[in-house]
Amino acid sequence: MRTQNNKENDMLELKNIVKIYSTGETQVKALKGVSINFRKCEFVSVLGPSGCGKTTILRMIGGFELPTSGQILLGGKDISKLPPNERPINTVFQK
Repeated sequence: MRTQNNKENDMLELKNIVKIYSTGETQVKALKGVSINFRKCEFVSVLGPSGCGKTTILRMIGGFELPTSGQILLGGKDISKLPPNERPINTVFQK
């Protein structure tokens, strides 16, 4: 449990991430302003019901999806628009 928010220990930060998928005239808001701080040396599991945005968040961290708005910061640097091969991040999906 975190007792304080110490930005020096934040390694990965999602700031107000929004993801909207558009198909024709239909828009689906998959993520609505998600903000999460991951600290150094944390082991994180993403849990939730089907359709809640878990995979979308992981795909955006890995660079396989781009956020519609918001920022993904790694060590304070905005990596939101970097392609997967330029991100020093690995994601392991469990099936």
